[in-house]
Amino acid sequence: MEIRALKKEDLEGVKKLIEELEKVEMEIAPFLSIFNEYLQKKDGICWVIEIEDGVIAGFLSCFGQRLLHHIDWVFEIQELIISRAYQGKGLGRILLEKLVATLKEKNVFSLEVTTNKKRINAQEFYKSVGFLNSHEKFTMYFK
Repeated sequence: MEIRALKKEDLEGVKKLIEELEKVEMEIAPFLSIFNEYLQKKDGICWVIEIEDGVIAGFLSCFGQRLLHHIDWVFEIQELIISRAYQGKGLGRILLEKLVATLKEKNVFSLEVTTNKKRINAQEFYKSVGFLNSHEKFTMYFK
């Protein structure tokens, strides 16, 4: 197992993970466009967990921004996905521990994550690794 930076060759593996999570098939053109944006972002961390035979078992994307109300850097996990086939083996915890260590080295103010209310297991996971349920998130959809 290796945790490493996202590469362009990981497109199909990451797409499969996101399709598994969202239970939909993603259109390749818009997916590729955003994937390429992820590869170019300077204030981001995008990693995959690669296991035997080049299989991508997990994916993490986390992006930072400086916020006036904190006068500091705040990073937010956008995606943290472990394939169902590899859940329960500690991969998510290992990935998150590496992320936390990296952000502490960067001396950032905080790390945030949002998860859908229906993802009870994800909520329990985040609580178990030290996240506090400190905010309410409101969403307005346009599509």
